[in-house]
Amino acid sequence: MTDYNNQTSDKRPDETETMCTYWDIVEYLNLTKNKDKLTMIRPTRHYESPTLLYIEVKIYAILDVREADQSFISYIWIFMEWRNHYLFWNEEDFCGISKVVVPCESLWMPDIIIEEMTEKDKNLPSPFLKVHNYGVIEYRDDKFVTSTCKMKIFNFPFDIQSCNITFRSILYS
Repeated sequence: MTDYNNQTSDKRPDETETMCTYWDIVEYLNLTKNKDKLTMIRPTRHYESPTLLYIEVKIYAILDVREADQSFISYIWIFMEWRNHYLFWNEEDFCGISKVVVPCESLWMPDIIIEEMTEKDKNLPSPFLKVHNYGVIEYRDDKFVTSTCKMKIFNFPFDIQSCNITFRSILYS
């Protein structure tokens, strides 16, 4: 039996040079080196090309309704998806690996805020992004949102309230 514990290399002598780890993909995408191109700019090949952002929001729970200050607290799940034109690989070259999870700091992310939010979310944002081999990036997060809501409670308990949650970018149109 061969003892591999005393080797200086992390590869066994009989291993082939196949790239079958998430780390191989991260290195192939240059996420470990100078990543300014991937973090500082919107990931499109031409500045006039839009970055389309898909946002899905699910209100998981309404935790509180405050009539006095016209606000409500909700717990929401957010799913965002966009394309990064600089990140793609052939999954066949990496033993069928079609997606990899990386820290959020590794890539550009849209600067999405909720306009009606009146208090900072106390939850830590999700620290990871899922990168698909065809260049699509997924971000999932959950938030406690305290937001404004004009309430008309004259017909209580038979009233119906309608409150907006508006998502927008700070810098992009």
